[in-house]
This record gives sequence, C-alpha cells and structure tokens, in this order.
Amino acid sequence: GPMRADRVKEGLYVIRGPFLYCMRGCPPGQKGDGLVHESGDVALRVTPAGLVVVDDKFPDQAADVLAQVKKVSPLPVRYVLNSHHHADHVSGNAYVRGTLGVDVVGHKNIRENFLRLKQPGEPTVTFDDRTSIFLGGVEVRLLWLGRGHTNGDTVIYFPDLKTVHVGDLIIDGMPVIDYAGGGSAVEFLRTIDNLLQVDFDTVIPGHGRVMNKDDVRAYRARFQAMNDRLRALIRMGVTKEQLSTLDQARARLRLAELGWDNSVSTTTWFGGMPGYYDEISSGK
Repeated sequence: GPMRADRVKEGLYVIRGPFLYCMRGCPPGQKGDGLVHESGDVALRVTPAGLVVVDDKFPDQAADVLAQVKKVSPLPVRYVLNSHHHADHVSGNAYVRGTLGVDVVGHKNIRENFLRLKQPGEPTVTFDDRTSIFLGGVEVRLLWLGRGHTNGDTVIYFPDLKTVHVGDLIIDGMPVIDYAGGGSAVEFLRTIDNLLQVDFDTVIPGHGRVMNKDDVRAYRARFQAMNDRLRALIRMGVTKEQLSTLDQARARLRLAELGWDNSVSTTTWFGGMPGYYDEISSGK
C-alpha cells in the first residue's frame, strides 16, 4: 500500500509506508521473505507556530513524506530531527533540507556516522545527551539514553502527549544491532531500562504499529532471554561456526518462542550475528 499519515494523538501523526514486500521493492515476480516491509516511521508534531518532523525516509521517498505532511497541515516545517543515521530513516535529509531550508538536528554520533559513511544530509545542529526545542508553546525533547541499535539512538519525547518516537530502539520485529554503527546488545538493554524511566504511555517505533509501555517491557524481556540463551550456548561450547546460518541461529536460540523467527528484521539481525557472538562471549 502507499505511504499514509495516521493520527496518534491530538497534534501528533505517524507517517508510515510505502508498504512493500521488500523495503525498496522486490524484483519482478518475487516477494522476498513474504512479509510486508516499510522504511522508517516518521513522526509529525503540529504546533500553532509550525511543524516538527522526525526522520524523512529514503531520498526517493522524501518528497512523498513532505506531501503527507502538507495533507496534515499547511503550516511550515520548522525543525527536522533524526532518530539515528540509517538510510531507511534519514537519507532523505539532504532533499528535505534543500527543499525547506531548515537545519537538521541530531545527536553528535549521528553526525559522525553520516560523515564516516560519506552519507549526504548530516545533521547541522548536534547535542550531547539531551536538548529541547520549543515551538508554539510545545516542548520536544531529544534524549540520548545510551547505545543500542547504534551509538546515536535518540528518543524524541513529546512530554505533553506522553509519547516517544524511539527510532529502531523498539520496532515491530526483532532488535537489530549495528556493530559497525556502534551498537551493543548488552548496552541495548540498559538503554531500554533508561527509556522505561521516561513518563510515556505511547510509542512510535522505528518500524510498524504504534505501541505502548507494556510492549516495551515485553520487548526488553524477550531481548534479555535471547542474550541469556546465547550466553548459555557459548558456555556449553557452541562455536560461532555452529551459528553460521540463519536456520542454525533460529533453532539454537529458539527464536520461534520469542516470536522472532520470521519477523521483518530477522534477516537483517542475522547479518550482525558474528559481532553479537563476539560481544556476548567477551563476558561484558
């Protein structure tokens, strides 16, 4: 299905889609893993003085994102915020910045990852641990709560609505750890614990349906179980080579019990398996 804007709460929307069998479209006649995928969820906060947009998808989708924004409100976009550096979430930055003439705000590690990858559209305004913007009497907080999916994961908090946009810290699928981007499976859990200290009841994830705080608690429990299972396998002498295929990892980690054996992110998660094994085996 096409991209669409859904109301989350008064003055807050999530822009999802396009919904495809492969995130960028499959070759003719193929359906990939048979699941419906989408690029990163965009948040739109409407204030009396203008709009705040969180993320902007792929470059060839950014114009559609802005069209969806215009359908919601004719007010100008005043701020563009980034949740992390991955292309399916924020590689539309350059288009959006060039079209609207606004700065992009992101954690300092997001900017560094953009520059490291020579990815255009790096944030032009950065922060360390937290910052706030104020627009039309509305506060939007940007919180860096620790490493997880990457080293730049940022929670965008709308305190008046008790809602967070969490990027890929929480998704409607299994967690993915980007080791090249500074991610960590162990610190991921600590970061989720820090997230749970925030006063929210509604979650816009990096991908998928709108969630709540209990969904985050359940996500953390499943993640902890997966880490514990890998730790136990390593203690039993299971080698990295014995987890070298996705089917082996599915079976040995009992991913079906966690609901993650065939999620939209399972294949991407498995790409980080060597780093995951090394991190857990290091005993951190």
